[in-house]
Amino acid sequence: DACLLVNKDGSLVGIVTDNDFARRVVAKNVSLMDSVSTVMTPNPRCVSKDDSAMEALGIMIERKFRHLPVTDRAGNITGLLDIAKCLYDAITRLDRVMAKKSTGSHDLKSSEGAEALKQITMAMSTSRKGMSASQAAAMQMLMGQMFGDS
Repeated sequence: DACLLVNKDGSLVGIVTDNDFARRVVAKNVSLMDSVSTVMTPNPRCVSKDDSAMEALGIMIERKFRHLPVTDRAGNITGLLDIAKCLYDAITRLDRVMAKKSTGSHDLKSSEGAEALKQITMAMSTSRKGMSASQAAAMQMLMGQMFGDS
């Protein structure tokens, strides 16, 4: 789905995604012989490998990215996140919280559950693609009842 582009010294110079290809090559009938620099997104936003998947999810939702390069503290590329991985992480965290809630061993208004709920709520409020305002409000109300208001 995505390819990170680096220069000779290994520094990140751009990213090309399937979306870039569709919008910038196919839709505009650009020749496949043109330079990748005409298609890529230069100097893409990155996250640190020390950032949580929840933080990365928030960035992707806010900026409408599906892919996000990951770097170490020195700025070297260490990986590439996709939104599906981040959503999986958020859902897994909520599953753990719900399992702990059913055994009575966890307070949903603190730590992991509150953070996961906050990120998913943010996702719903910033990107309601295919969801009306009333549907988003209903979903938030249901989540609040399930997980407790944070």
